[in-house]
Amino acid sequence: MNVLDKALSSKYVVISVMGPHVGETVEGIYKRKIEDIKRIQKTFWLINSYKAKTEAIQKLCKLNEGYMIFIDPSSRGGARPATEEKASKLYTKDRKQWIEMPEGLSPVTGKITKQSTAVIFDYLSTDVNGVIDLWQYADFNEEEEPLKFRLGCSTFCSIQKDMKNHPNRMQSRFRNINAVAKIKEPFAVWLKH
Repeated sequence: MNVLDKALSSKYVVISVMGPHVGETVEGIYKRKIEDIKRIQKTFWLINSYKAKTEAIQKLCKLNEGYMIFIDPSSRGGARPATEEKASKLYTKDRKQWIEMPEGLSPVTGKITKQSTAVIFDYLSTDVNGVIDLWQYADFNEEEEPLKFRLGCSTFCSIQKDMKNHPNRMQSRFRNINAVAKIKEPFAVWLKH
């Protein structure tokens, strides 16, 4: 079974809408992160979404192998490009011990706040061909709620659950998958610049 099939059959998974970032294309970001993994066996992926906080990702990844599925926005321009380019210098898995970013890692940039999360991957591939049915997933933090992607909430910790009859489900059901990643321990960390 390939990584995408494992991710799609996983009870818990992180799902993220992928968009460009400060003058860098989606393809350029993926290429840079894949090069990190080739060079130092891991990469850090910055997210800012209140539905995928550091503790939730850590908890999800302790329940089963951690995967992140990257999907296209529902409409062209549906993912607003990140506008900040500050690079993180430190990370922590517990907010106690801060560690310098690994040597050889490309810059981890974006809007870095006290709530920013970096997900750690040891595998990332854009060589995927698939579609995800978002009506088959619920919010990991509130299992009775469907996924509802919007600005400021482009990433969800999710659980497989049939939500097709939920009155608040998203209108766009099927999305193209453009990449898949395997999440590596400590799974998710907080950042400082």
